[in-house]
Amino acid sequence: MWILEIVISILLWIVIIVGIAFAIHKKSSQHNYRKPINLNKRDSSKQQKGNDGEFLVAKELTTFLDESKYKVLNDILLQIDNDKTAQIDHIVVSTYGIFVIETKNWNGFITGGRDSYFWFKRNSGNKITMMKNPIKQNERHIQALKQIFSDFNINIEKELFYSLIVFVQGQKPNIGDLNNCSVIPLDDLIEKIDSYNNKEILEESQIEKLIELIQQENIEDKETRLDHNERAKKVLQVQQDKIKKHICPLCNCKLEHRNGPYGKFYDCSNHLKCDFSIKDIDWINDFYK
Repeated sequence: MWILEIVISILLWIVIIVGIAFAIHKKSSQHNYRKPINLNKRDSSKQQKGNDGEFLVAKELTTFLDESKYKVLNDILLQIDNDKTAQIDHIVVSTYGIFVIETKNWNGFITGGRDSYFWFKRNSGNKITMMKNPIKQNERHIQALKQIFSDFNINIEKELFYSLIVFVQGQKPNIGDLNNCSVIPLDDLIEKIDSYNNKEILEESQIEKLIELIQQENIEDKETRLDHNERAKKVLQVQQDKIKKHICPLCNCKLEHRNGPYGKFYDCSNHLKCDFSIKDIDWINDFYK
């Protein structure tokens, strides 16, 4: 009799464990993008912060845009120039144009310029980090899309694209000479997109064709995506190392000291062919030691 009781007890525990496992699996499968993230308890890695920001922007787009007029694509990786790839955080294709969105989940005091190659982020601990200029990043993303479209004989006018740089944490960077570039906090994203709805440019059939093409060209291979992220990190590190040694990160010529109306800066000695310049290398070197 006691053997039967033991068997029944074991079977009962098996049923309970299987039920719990099924409930956990069902709950996790309900999220088609990513599970919502508590930003106060997130992983501190740069990659995780980037993923957090992209999730919040994707949620904003899919929640508040009319899906009958706006088609949202997230995390698109495109092959360009044979050996290069471009990762686009968000693409919104609509009757009013194509919105290409670069998300930044940065905190701290951010400075730079519209045409600068790098921006600088100073956090509360006074540590300075050099980052790629997201405006230029997004310009390259738009060029990548144009290249893809042209490869398939789709003629896309320049006026069709809108570049948006979204700062998830709400702060507005101290950036000069924006020239109408849209650098906005997340709270202003939907209102900004809505501001372009005064003229319809694309027809429904064109939107479907563009969406199909972008999805067709999107690289989903995990190894290729990992390689893209690692390559981007290495390129930035190499560029930082060159600048610390007063070497131009674009053409490898010497960076020369200049005094301008806005203070001390360095520019490339090959200035007839290279337009790279950067401010205050000395204090940058101090923080990177």
